Amino acid sequence: MPTFNDAPPPGSVAALGGSVRCDKTGRHVVAPGPGCKPSDRSLSVWFDADGKPRVHWHRGDWRVAQAYMRERLGLPKWSPRKKAPPAAKGDPAFARLRLREVLRVLDPGVSREHFTFLINEARNAGLAPGQLAALCRLYDFTAQDLKEILIKPARRYTAGAAAKVLGLTYARRMKLKIRTIGAIDMDKAGCERARRDRWNAKRRAQRAAKRDDGVINEIILRADAARRAATLRNRELLSSRLCRLMASGGPLDAPGVNRRFPSSEGRTKNYFF
Repeated sequence: MPTFNDAPPPGSVAALGGSVRCDKTGRHVVAPGPGCKPSDRSLSVWFDADGKPRVHWHRGDWRVAQAYMRERLGLPKWSPRKKAPPAAKGDPAFARLRLREVLRVLDPGVSREHFTFLINEARNAGLAPGQLAALCRLYDFTAQDLKEILIKPARRYTAGAAAKVLGLTYARRMKLKIRTIGAIDMDKAGCERARRDRWNAKRRAQRAAKRDDGVINEIILRADAARRAATLRNRELLSSRLCRLMASGGPLDAPGVNRRFPSSEGRTKNYFF
């Protein structure tokens, strides 16, 4: 990960019309922002060891500041990095993923049609001849069967066509967590609807669990508040009773509360602890 604590490249401070500052964010250039006065210092630019800049503008959109900064430094226009596209059907990564899913679907003792489909997907995934021979031994097919299958060129199956060859139902597809193969009892739109229904059901269950937790917490808090209120009422009643008894000068009935000590006149007095 690059560190933005290096000295700015030569000429960058003058090109930006600012000055160098060093604080807790590192050594960087503070300069006027786009359309600001020369005395403004709202634009901050950091540089890593390779001279790659990082910009922050305190008064507006960083994209505007990025374009302004690169123009002042003479750098090419900035463009966001494009995300890697999803694996296409002709992509080796997609072919390997489908091959792994086909191996999960097929059990030992498959038919010749299923084995032909398996070898076709293995060829699309780029398996070596030795690996194809290992698949033959795994599924009890001979080398002659493999030669007959390899005569025909490999083809690309759609998700629906692959599901028809394998006879894959939607329930088994979900159980095996298959993604690149469709289902014979549900079309693509139906699979998408089912996926949304599962997502919505999951969200509803999460919200219900949160509500239940909130109700339980509320019940606990109410019970605790009632217990505290009852304790406070009991203490107030006991305190008022003791105050009345002390005012009347009579002995207290509660054991362990009243203590009698002889007074200087030879009489006993009540002391409350």
